[in-house]
Amino acid sequence: RLLAFEPNAALRAHLAQNLARHGLARAECRAEALGAAPGEAVLRVPRDNASVAFLAGPDAPAPHGWAEDQRVPVTTLDAVAATLPRLDLVKLDLEGSEPAALAGGREALRRFRPLVQVEFNLWTLMRFADRNPFRVMEEWAALFPHLVVLRAGRPRVVEGPFARSDLVHEVLMSPRRYEDLILCHDLGWLVRWEG
Repeated sequence: RLLAFEPNAALRAHLAQNLARHGLARAECRAEALGAAPGEAVLRVPRDNASVAFLAGPDAPAPHGWAEDQRVPVTTLDAVAATLPRLDLVKLDLEGSEPAALAGGREALRRFRPLVQVEFNLWTLMRFADRNPFRVMEEWAALFPHLVVLRAGRPRVVEGPFARSDLVHEVLMSPRRYEDLILCHDLGWLVRWEG
């Protein structure tokens, strides 16, 4: 079973079409955003690139050049997981809201111990969420015993505070300024990856 969350209505329609094209028509596309607590949020949608829409507080001023604000419902990973018999994989690319989504899923993460693929994007964390990327990395390390970075299709385990600090520096100095990380409770999947 595949659950996809896309609060932007225009992108949700494209997502449903893409899922159907790839034989995943039974996937469920939900209109909520994932956050730290249930409720409502403002989705800021840029004029020229809807793929970088982000959640903002209801009183946050709109940046210059952004097209519109949409009020969207917010649910939590814990609320979603409470309806599921299992949770194997979570993928988060939320333009800076990844820490909030994980905070809203602490019980589900503890209970199901899924693999979590998360975008670690310095720009969106700092600009849209007003978060220090190193502190975010340390929060994730407190939730998961293992952090793995995927570089050129190869996993590299990042162990300990110095290695995490070095990774933040590497991402900061890279042209892209983001990396995909795998947060996990064990490293057994690495054997399957390389096998």
